[in-house]
Amino acid sequence: RSPRTLLKPRAKLQQGDTWSQYLAASQRHLIDTQALTQPEDVRILVQWLLDSRHHVHCFGGRFSSFLAHYLLNHLRLLRAGCFALEDNAQLPDRLFDVQRQDVVLIFDYRRYQAQALRVASAAKERHARVVLFSDVYASPLRELADLIISAPVESIS
Repeated sequence: RSPRTLLKPRAKLQQGDTWSQYLAASQRHLIDTQALTQPEDVRILVQWLLDSRHHVHCFGGRFSSFLAHYLLNHLRLLRAGCFALEDNAQLPDRLFDVQRQDVVLIFDYRRYQAQALRVASAAKERHARVVLFSDVYASPLRELADLIISAPVESIS
């Protein structure tokens, strides 16, 4: 946990139905996420994702790559031209494939990864549109992102 969040005590779990408590906390997180998200940003994001003239590239960090792949698999059901950007030896070649106006979706949460910043920088150099999925804290990618979708990351688990 970050020193910032250590200052805020977590709510103590009450004895009882843990499943119901978990679902209630999840519901609160969805409401918090909705409050953090501008409807216009979601509309723009959907418009970009549906524009088949441009490719979509997904990158996730060490723990968030599964989110990038989950979204990527669903996007591939809806449209062609969706690609994974993997943090491996082929990444520089894959970044070269990013073209002007392509959409690069980056999932990066605390502890932010330097590789995510490199992906965002390379995408911006190629004039792609960068969408950051992150937490509410000071992600170093915020300055590079064209759109930011934030969500709380605290949980009762």
